[in-house]
Formats: sequence, structure tokens, C-alpha cells
Amino acid sequence: MNKLGSLVVFGALLVPQTVFAQDRFGSAGQFAISADRLTGISHTTIKSELGAVERTDSLTTITLFTNTLGDRTSVYSAPRLGGDYFVIDGLSLGAAIGIVHNTSSREMAQGNDSIETDGPSRTGFLFYPRVGYALMFQDNFGFWPRGGLTYASASSTTEGDDGDDDSTQSESALALSLEALFVFSPVPHVAFTGGPTLDLGLSGTYETENPPMGDDQEYDIKATDIGLQLGVSVFF
Repeated sequence: MNKLGSLVVFGALLVPQTVFAQDRFGSAGQFAISADRLTGISHTTIKSELGAVERTDSLTTITLFTNTLGDRTSVYSAPRLGGDYFVIDGLSLGAAIGIVHNTSSREMAQGNDSIETDGPSRTGFLFYPRVGYALMFQDNFGFWPRGGLTYASASSTTEGDDGDDDSTQSESALALSLEALFVFSPVPHVAFTGGPTLDLGLSGTYETENPPMGDDQEYDIKATDIGLQLGVSVFF
């Protein structure tokens, strides 16, 4: 075989490997858009302190593409949208955010008369800046641990009756978040993620203001989550 033929064969063998290496999850210069914690199970422990009184609440949450702002759900297991940029092979910097808002109303009818009042309106958001490192064991399978700080906040407002002041409830929580995610990429540019998660509560507050009743309260809380979560990423 002459030199020209040898170069052609070598190039044919090299190009597919080069193209696949560029498509491999975690390569330098890639950007991954993720839908995180779409489904999973988590166990939450919430410790609260009000003066000399200490209280601990525990609950288990199973989610499938949704979570509410109610008091009986996990603080950190809600789905969120994330983005991560790989500054070098394996090393990613990114963040995730989640936002929810709802309003409600109530109508009461008696005879020809009807009264409509506004119900509670609720707003919440979550922000999670993070750093990670993708270690690929094979071309389509690897391990992507991530960590950072998660801040979550939620508030609700109920309008008062007959000119009374509005009643409000607000809650905030800060946690050290660690995710031990496995990555499976069955087709180019798409990867499924899943693994154990830990959101270790560092601080938080819960506050209620109820002017008509005069029973305002404010106390410290720490919410910790341990779970198993699944998500999906598109990378390019």
C-alpha cells in the first residue's frame, strides 16, 4: 500500500473517534441543559425552634414531574431547570432554578346573591449554584457528582375580610446540596441522570403574620432531605 493509501485508511479510522470524542458527555466546551429531579423519592426532616420549644417533623415525598407549595411536601425535591458548562474535560460549572406561582378565588352563592373573594396566592423559587465533575467510565456511561448551596423560599398571602389586613406566611431555607449522579447516554446529545441526593439544612426561618388574630410568630428551621432522584440532560 502506498503512502497516500495509508493516510486515507488512517484518516478514516481517526475521524469517527474524533467525532465521538466531541460528542462524549463532559467534553470541554460542552453546555448541558438539564431537567433535574423530575421524579424520585425523598425523606425530609424539619427541625424548628421557637424559644425553648424544639419540634421535629418527618415526611416522605414521592414526586412525578411536579411538587406543590403545601406544608406537607419536601423543600428541595421540586423539579427545576439547570444549565452546566464544562470549562475543561469533566469539570462543570452551573446552576439550577425553579419558580412556582398560583392564585385562587372562592365564590359563595345563596339565592340570588353571590360573593366572590380572593383566596391565598402563593409564590416560591429555588436557586442552586453548583460545581461538578463528570467521570466517564465508558463512552455512554459515567458518574457526575455535583455540589453547591441551595436556597429555597416560599410565601403566601390571604386577603383579610371586611377591611382587615392581609395574613401572610413566609418560609426560607438554605442547604448544602450534594448529588451523586450516574449518567447514561444511549444516543448522542441526550443523557439520563439519576442517583442519591443530600440537601443538608444549614439555616432557615418560618414566619406568620395574622393581624386579625394577633398571633404573629417567627422561628428558626432547618430542613434536610435525603433522596433518590432522576432527570434528563441535553448537551451540545
